[in-house]
Amino acid sequence: MRRDIRFLTILLVIIWGMLASCVVYANEDIPNATSKFVNDFANVIDEETEKEISERGNALYEAYPEKVQVMVVTIESLNGENITDYALRMYNTYGIGLKDVNQGALILLSINDRKTWITTGAGTDDYYITNDRASELAAMGSTYFKAGDFGNGLEVIQIAVIDEFNSKINVEASVDSENEIQEVVHETKQPISFRKEI
Repeated sequence: MRRDIRFLTILLVIIWGMLASCVVYANEDIPNATSKFVNDFANVIDEETEKEISERGNALYEAYPEKVQVMVVTIESLNGENITDYALRMYNTYGIGLKDVNQGALILLSINDRKTWITTGAGTDDYYITNDRASELAAMGSTYFKAGDFGNGLEVIQIAVIDEFNSKINVEASVDSENEIQEVVHETKQPISFRKEI
């Protein structure tokens, strides 16, 4: 009896170790995030646009009580992986959105694959960002991407995603002309847009 228990214990430890190794291996190609709001691993976003994306993301994050996080990420290649699978792994690896509410979005652009995808957390279901809607939002930057203007293309998508959140929640956030973050909480649900002259 004791021998059987010992055998089962050893077997469980081995299985656990194998599973842990698989998880590490599965995510080792995901680069380490250095920012909550923009990670330009492909180096295609200019410094000013990156700052604007970050400030806009932070404005939403600070304005909404449950911390809606919208992260923009660029990579050079998917290395043959499906972008929806890669984006989901990246979303979960980064832990986008607060754990308990899981309300956030990842905007992923793969330069060499010429693909864009938006992955949202389960908590965003209340805000109606379905897969079909996410595909529509991701396509909004295509004109800019074709011209090689990746920064402005991603900014257009980010603005559309934030508008999508803010049209459904009881919060209005804005960035003033001096890029100082301000927030206003309203009793009525009124949409707010972050606009950029391009």
